[in-house]
Amino acid sequence: MPGSGEAQEPKAVPAPRRRLLVKLIALMLVLLIVGGGIAAAYYKSSPALQAKVGLKLPKKEEKYKLVELGTIVVNLADVQTARYLKIGLAISIPEKKAEEIHEKDVQIKDRIINTLRRKTAAEILAVDKTDDLRKELLDQVNSELHGFKAKEIYIVEFLVQ
Repeated sequence: MPGSGEAQEPKAVPAPRRRLLVKLIALMLVLLIVGGGIAAAYYKSSPALQAKVGLKLPKKEEKYKLVELGTIVVNLADVQTARYLKIGLAISIPEKKAEEIHEKDVQIKDRIINTLRRKTAAEILAVDKTDDLRKELLDQVNSELHGFKAKEIYIVEFLVQ
């Protein structure tokens, strides 16, 4: 009786309703999993949508082409004796930009020559400094390129006398 002060026991859900409730929950879980899978596949296949929601797109492997810069001969900065360096270089640039590199050929060589002229024979000949020299030359090349970068620079000829 209501208001009599006795606690009423909650009524148990009958068995047929309980089975229906379990089936509905299971159905909702299946729909949620399937819907999530479909949404993930859709996001993954749509680059525009990925960009819109901020997902990072995997970068496509860009093809590179080797472009030879030719042989460069420079006087080195040695004070005691006149020393010179003969060096042949090639750079790896995006294949699409291979033609554009020829427009900057003079400026690139100028930067390389000015960089090498400040070096002494000891600095150039130090085997442990070869990677530093490559990095410095690559930075000089890339400072002349706009809209793209050279990936690597290769020393294909090297003579100090």
